[in-house]
Amino acid sequence: MDVAGALYFGGENIYVSQNSSLMVDVLKDGFSDYSGNIYNDKKVEVFEVSSRNFSKITDRKFDLIIISLSDSFHPVSAGAYSLNENYLYTVESISDLMAILKEDGVLAVTRWVQFPPSENLKALSTLYESLDYLQIGKIPKKVFAYRSWSTCTTLFKKDGFAENEINSLKRK
Repeated sequence: MDVAGALYFGGENIYVSQNSSLMVDVLKDGFSDYSGNIYNDKKVEVFEVSSRNFSKITDRKFDLIIISLSDSFHPVSAGAYSLNENYLYTVESISDLMAILKEDGVLAVTRWVQFPPSENLKALSTLYESLDYLQIGKIPKKVFAYRSWSTCTTLFKKDGFAENEINSLKRK
């Protein structure tokens, strides 16, 4: 959905890190007609590595990095993460992604809303710890969180959100 959205809204250079070669094959070949052929679009470049590894091998800087909501709600709410840790949500990984943002770049992390809200708080605290890790400093206007009925998205902007951006985000 993120790639389709980026194409729809005019993204010119879209980089996808997908560590599942099966998923890449399915979206490039097997079900390309059903997916809008997004992985074969000339504006999309797919890397068969995890996001964490991609952040280590790229020399590019990015306007927007999206950590997609790729896990289903039920394993999250059932505590399945205790059986299968995802290293994408660690301080080191988030810090690596922050480091490859342009100065005005944004990192977006979306998690399921739970009760109690452990995933959302974990994402927020990881972002704040990453600020310390990178010695960026804890400036409140760098982080903005919002929620829908079932998800919560936390945004980090490297150079901080301007007042008009914060007001615009609050209206959404």
